Amino acid sequence: VGNGLARAKRLTSVSLNFKDTQVGDAGAAALGLGLRKSAHLSKVALDFSGTKVGDAGVGALGVALGAAAHLNSISLDFTGTLVGDAGATVLGLGLEVADQLSFVSLTFNHGPQKAHLREKVLEVLAGFSGSPKHSPTALRAQVAEW
Repeated sequence: VGNGLARAKRLTSVSLNFKDTQVGDAGAAALGLGLRKSAHLSKVALDFSGTKVGDAGVGALGVALGAAAHLNSISLDFTGTLVGDAGATVLGLGLEVADQLSFVSLTFNHGPQKAHLREKVLEVLAGFSGSPKHSPTALRAQVAEW
């Protein structure tokens, strides 16, 4: 999928559902590289819920998406994945450099560690919305209820 997206030069919007598949870190990273090469990409919605994506995959995806020059809206669902606080942190740091980003929707849901991860995600998003590159009034960030 990532290689095909990299060749789609005029692509502006992507919505992909990988829910309950075997996609893992390598797949998420490859997808990110493909999306990074889509020069006109402005809107991304990806559902990785119930997959094997973990910290490495979500981190690579965040760094790649942050490099998308025209990205202004992103919606990512990592419910029931292996993503922890390290992945959430790298995701936020990657997205922080996306100068055009005005809407972010992130969904995480983790059993026993949910309180810790929720705090980490909120910490990253608080820093993100306070970035000098983004107007706090223009940037909306959502974290799903746990």
